[in-house]
Amino acid sequence: MISAGLGLLSAFEQIPNYSLTIAEGTGSIQKWLAAQDRTSADWWTGICKALGTPFPISTMVNKCGNDDRIMLALPARYVAMIASDLLLIDEDRHENVRVFTSIAGAKEVPVKHKPIVMPYDERLEGIKKHNGTRSDFPQRALKHFVTDLNAQSYSLKKAKSLVNAAMESAQAPTNPPRTRATNEQIANLIVKNWKEYGGSSSKLLRFLRDEAKVSCEQSRFSEIWRGILVKKST
Repeated sequence: MISAGLGLLSAFEQIPNYSLTIAEGTGSIQKWLAAQDRTSADWWTGICKALGTPFPISTMVNKCGNDDRIMLALPARYVAMIASDLLLIDEDRHENVRVFTSIAGAKEVPVKHKPIVMPYDERLEGIKKHNGTRSDFPQRALKHFVTDLNAQSYSLKKAKSLVNAAMESAQAPTNPPRTRATNEQIANLIVKNWKEYGGSSSKLLRFLRDEAKVSCEQSRFSEIWRGILVKKST
């Protein structure tokens, strides 16, 4: 796991509760970085050095075995954060790495490593059981790659060919017309349907957009949802 607060983590590591992110919303350090005239890439370099693990991703990739596969599923902001780390990956290690991200995230990958980006795009939304919210696009792409294509053991060229074929056979859904609503109206809809969707932010956002036909940008929804969660926990 790649954490803006704790660096590169093993899935088995126990971590403390913390609130820090380079994305928008609660715990964001975007404004602090701007005030320091620093980038998220500077932050990643600094925190990893402070933890005694400088450039942990490229170090891991460059040391892996020839048959190993390292798959990174990250949103654009996090790809930008680790870009300087990715830059240090040896080019002869391309066969070992697969990156799953949005089109915006692909632009943040260093030019010489563009080949490791799997060519997923918005057509993934047209594949049954793999549609979802923008924030979980990388994870959904990775899931499709592993569960539907079973492509993790294939060569880089073959894997990209399979993804391209899957995208060509799919069609991006058209966005239905949605109405605007105030924060209070959105909050009321969330509260009313909280129990039915188990309080899941992703499911409630899909409900708002697909069933209630309400327009709500994701960061705005997240702030409203978190406010409701805090009230329910007190």
